Amino acid sequence: MNNLTKIAAAALASFALTACVEEGATRSDSTGMGQASSAAWDRGCSDAKVGSYDRSSHSSAYEEGWQSCKKQQEQTSSSQHKVDFDDLRTGSDMAAERGLESRGFVVVDGGESNGFSNLWMYNRNTGQCVQLETADGKVMTINEVAHLE
Repeated sequence: MNNLTKIAAAALASFALTACVEEGATRSDSTGMGQASSAAWDRGCSDAKVGSYDRSSHSSAYEEGWQSCKKQQEQTSSSQHKVDFDDLRTGSDMAAERGLESRGFVVVDGGESNGFSNLWMYNRNTGQCVQLETADGKVMTINEVAHLE
């Protein structure tokens, strides 16, 4: 499970770094942005992150910063909703595995012991780890499991 933790941490760090680079690239794409415009962009971005909008600031740099960070915030928050898998608790092992895969989970580890099969699956969009335990072709349990950060 320690390798899973490392993989998950690396994936999340990579996602966060990508988001930071994209925000910086969006901002630097505005050619000729002087210090005043840069400050207005930063103010717009900061306001978007806390959910406010300064109606008295009508500069295009403020609006660009606000729009850019608001969009990024919406994308981040929409990807953080937990995936529900309660409907997969009864039925076949293959139906449960396919159902989890269709919801964004990938197999990261697995094993068999005493007639039980275990799969550990991870969803990088939500950060969820799930253990799927099966026996005789049927689902025994599907549980979200904590992973160490």
